[in-house]
Amino acid sequence: MNERLNDYKEYLIARNKSMIYYNCIKLFLIHCENKKINYLEINQQTITDFFNENNYSAGSKNNHILAGRNFYSFLEIEKDKNEWFKIKLLKTEKKEPDYLTLGDIERAIKMIATENKRLNVNKIEIVLLVMFYLGLRKGELLLAKREDFDLVNCMVKIHHRKTKEESILPIPNKLMKKLVNYFNSEMEETNAFNITLAEVNYLFCKVLSHYLGKKVHPHLARSGCATYLAEKGIQTNVIQKILNHKSILTTMRYTEPKQKDIERLYREKIK
Repeated sequence: MNERLNDYKEYLIARNKSMIYYNCIKLFLIHCENKKINYLEINQQTITDFFNENNYSAGSKNNHILAGRNFYSFLEIEKDKNEWFKIKLLKTEKKEPDYLTLGDIERAIKMIATENKRLNVNKIEIVLLVMFYLGLRKGELLLAKREDFDLVNCMVKIHHRKTKEESILPIPNKLMKKLVNYFNSEMEETNAFNITLAEVNYLFCKVLSHYLGKKVHPHLARSGCATYLAEKGIQTNVIQKILNHKSILTTMRYTEPKQKDIERLYREKIK
């Protein structure tokens, strides 16, 4: 079982797929092993028992269903014999995507500066603002080098690890001065901001979550960028290019009007 699971992990990595499928299947295979069930001989009762023993939300159940379909297809099980295809995906409540606002970031930086002298607030500020204003994925932040920043012409080259592409973006004026000051204060060693993946995750998942009082992860800065650009009136197809989204449908998740904005505009315009 472990060998097939490792093969599946490599299969997903080779296709640049999310590890959500891997984690879901790992849990299911552990269940099968505990119940002494051959994972190649599962039936509907096996899946039902698995869900009954775990209090998953509808969204999490859908992740497991999709993972099951994918994994057993990977095992070359025919679709009509793949038990996971016999289960319909559950309806889930559509939620507005969460995101960080510029106000969230500024508030967190202010609190960190006044309450936590152990943290390097200058590095934290520049990392958060760069990820927010440029809409960077954390992998793109880690790939950035000082040579990618043209501080004379206020442009930056972004290396997109996910799509293996590069793009050129203008650097906002609000960010330029802070970039120059930071680069002058610290020499480049590993990357433009001398930061590791573990440090990025810690900054968002631990530090920001603590100071903002909600669950935070790095992608929320990117989501915040999309929302910020939409609020500034930038067209969806332009935001798609800025964020290097392959599908405009991904971008539209962030550019659709929020419920609070719909209510506000309706009350303002309709008397």
